[in-house]
Amino acid sequence: MQGTPREVFSRVEELKAMKLDVPEATMVSWLLQRGGILLPDGVLTKDELAEHLQEACPAAFDAEQAKPAQAGPAPQEVTEQRRSASVCANEKDEASNADAGSGIEIRNVSYIYNEGSAMESRALDGLSTRIPHGQFIGLIGHTGSGKSTFVQLLNGLLKPSAGSVWYDGQDIWADGYPRRQLRAEVGLVFQYPEHQLFEADVLTDVKFGPKNLGLPDEEQTARAVEALRQVEIGEQYYKASPFELSGGQKRRVAIAGVLAMRPKIMILDEPTAGLDPMGRDEILGMISRMHRERGMTIVLVSHSMDDVARYVQRIMVMNAGNLLMDGAPHDIFAHVRELEDIGLAAPQVTYILDKIRARGLPVRTDCLTVEETAEEILRAVGRTKNRD
Repeated sequence: MQGTPREVFSRVEELKAMKLDVPEATMVSWLLQRGGILLPDGVLTKDELAEHLQEACPAAFDAEQAKPAQAGPAPQEVTEQRRSASVCANEKDEASNADAGSGIEIRNVSYIYNEGSAMESRALDGLSTRIPHGQFIGLIGHTGSGKSTFVQLLNGLLKPSAGSVWYDGQDIWADGYPRRQLRAEVGLVFQYPEHQLFEADVLTDVKFGPKNLGLPDEEQTARAVEALRQVEIGEQYYKASPFELSGGQKRRVAIAGVLAMRPKIMILDEPTAGLDPMGRDEILGMISRMHRERGMTIVLVSHSMDDVARYVQRIMVMNAGNLLMDGAPHDIFAHVRELEDIGLAAPQVTYILDKIRARGLPVRTDCLTVEETAEEILRAVGRTKNRD
């Protein structure tokens, strides 16, 4: 294809078939077209979408209800419903993990780089939280907020300057604690993990972790094959050099190297960084399946609010070395202004809905995906029933 942005992005189905992205406003507009609303092709921005939607459905807009654009929480009754659901979910998690404080617990932890020198820098400052087994958590924060330091504390790669880290009811820095076994159970995938590939072939690289656990060669191979199947790397690649693979394949092989340790908790630091849309979706889909099918705890560090909104159950927001917010995605993204104040944002659909609401269409603004957003707009204009 070639042409103006409007010409190219009007061909949504063809772009989707090639696993490419289109602007969020374009995607919402396309879904609304499929829902029966007459909108032009190639809508590119939230302002265009709001304007064309009002022209197509004028009776649904109430000029007296129009408000200045202000991305913020949903109507009070919806917010209360979301909050109640979040509280119930948290209570359920607590009840299911009440046995001996299972999972990871961070107790008043601080961490200082170059302590006592002229280059001293405090990365974490009295942080406390808990990560029960079985959750899918998104960890967000601006660069320098302490995210990478925090995740390296979770499996003992860094030792706190103050405070303590507990795993399944035990202090991981107590004398005699088996931190080597901890690192097998709490796997950490660094950003650009393919840079850690180094063996002559894919299978040998994935066997490296089990080998370090002292397992016999047969068990090493069995675990490596199992992990490669989980990340959908076929047998034809087992004897290939990892450096001959595509970017997305390298990323999956690197993740397989951690999966071969059979961790209970998987921490991934920006696992989709540098990937194209197809590679991003494959990695996130794979991570989501690991959580859904195996019950694995996932901690996903990301700068993409849209990815976090689509996949996780709980969001932890880091700022200045501490935990600023912690809750369900709908609740966290209701605080748009607070997030913007620390250099973050809400998912793009939040701003789309806010712009439409500002013109007088009574839509909720707490939707998290383009599909949920299109459904909410269709409900508001009377084209579908409200599923809430």
